[in-house]
Amino acid sequence: MYVVSMIIAGVTGGIGSGKTAVCRLLEKHGAEVFYADEVARQLMQTDEPLRREIVHAFGSEAYQTDGSLNRTHLSDIIFRSNNDRLRMNALVHPAVGRAFEKFVEQARLRGTWLAVKEAALLFETGRHELDVVVVVEAPETDRIDRVMKRDGLTRKQIEARMATQMPAEEMRKRTDFVVDNSGDQESIENQVEELLEKIRRFCA
Repeated sequence: MYVVSMIIAGVTGGIGSGKTAVCRLLEKHGAEVFYADEVARQLMQTDEPLRREIVHAFGSEAYQTDGSLNRTHLSDIIFRSNNDRLRMNALVHPAVGRAFEKFVEQARLRGTWLAVKEAALLFETGRHELDVVVVVEAPETDRIDRVMKRDGLTRKQIEARMATQMPAEEMRKRTDFVVDNSGDQESIENQVEELLEKIRRFCA
């Protein structure tokens, strides 16, 4: 048994790689997970200063008439224009960063041994606050199939999103551990159990 203070880990990977599936398994082993993309959507909906900045940058069409986020419209904008994507990230990421800091503080107070940040743009936004980083990988065909079933997007839309993300080879160079999500459920569960032991040793 290893006695360590709270470990802060990052989990990332390309769209459809299975980041969330890995994080759900980590939660079963006592980890607390901060789902950055989900938090970002919540903040874009509820954080009034952020909403005003988004409307100023992208127009009133960024929100539906009922006040809800117009995700389809914004997705079309940010995945069509690199400049618009960078502009959106510059607005949203600082707010998400502040939310993650609060999450870490609260997790530490609760005595959590492993706090995890799940984010698609983990390396792009910096890993300075993380003790260890995990990349989840899967074959491109599997990833496309998963996202088509999950989000109802076309192959062309998914490939456009993939093209904006860091290549798997580059992620692999920057990570501490890799989880291969190309197998069955038993395979991924076994890998997560092994990963937890590796993280404990790595951070001991």
